[in-house]
Amino acid sequence: MARLCQTYWYPLYAYVRHRGYQPHDAEDAARIRKTLLRLLAGGVDPHQMRYLAEAFSWYAQPEDVPVLLALARKERQYSGCWQPAIRGLVRLDPAACRTVYEERFDDFFFRAAAARELPALGGNCEDIVLPLLQNRNPKVQLEACGILGKIGTQKSIDAITAHLGKIPDASDRFFYDKKAEQAIGEIRKRN
Repeated sequence: MARLCQTYWYPLYAYVRHRGYQPHDAEDAARIRKTLLRLLAGGVDPHQMRYLAEAFSWYAQPEDVPVLLALARKERQYSGCWQPAIRGLVRLDPAACRTVYEERFDDFFFRAAAARELPALGGNCEDIVLPLLQNRNPKVQLEACGILGKIGTQKSIDAITAHLGKIPDASDRFFYDKKAEQAIGEIRKRN
C-alpha cells in the first residue's frame, strides 16, 4: 500500500484537493495535471485508471479534450473512466460529450453510466441533452427525454412537446409519448 501511495501520490493528492482543498497556486494544479496525463498514458490497471480519470476530470484543460474522449471511448473493462470523462467533457466541450454519447449509445453499460452522470451534473447539461431529441435512434430520444425529466426546465418542456407525435414507428412513438408525459410531469413538479 505504501508503494501504491508513493507511486500515485499526485492523483491521490488531487482527489483530496478536489474534496474541499483548493490548489494554492496555478503552478501546483499544472504540475498535478501533467502528472495525471503521464500516468494515464502509462499502462495502469482498470481499477487504478478509474481514480486517475476521476482526478484528471477536475484538472483537465480545453487542450485535454482528446484525452477525455479517449477515456470515454475505452472498452468496458475501463468503465470506471466513463463518468469522469463525461463530467470533464461537459465542462470543457459539450458538443464532444453529446457526440460520444451518441456514438456509444448502443453499449448499455456506457448509456447507464451517462444516464447517471448527466443528471448529477444538473441543469448545465440541458443544452447537451436537448439536441438528442432529434437523434435518428428512437432509443436515444427516449433516454434524452428521461434525462430531461430530471434536469429540464420550461425549455425542455417546449422541446419535448414539439417532438410529440413525430416518431414514425407507432410502438416507438407510444413509448416516447409515455416517457414525455412522465418527464413533463417531473419538470413541472420541480419548478
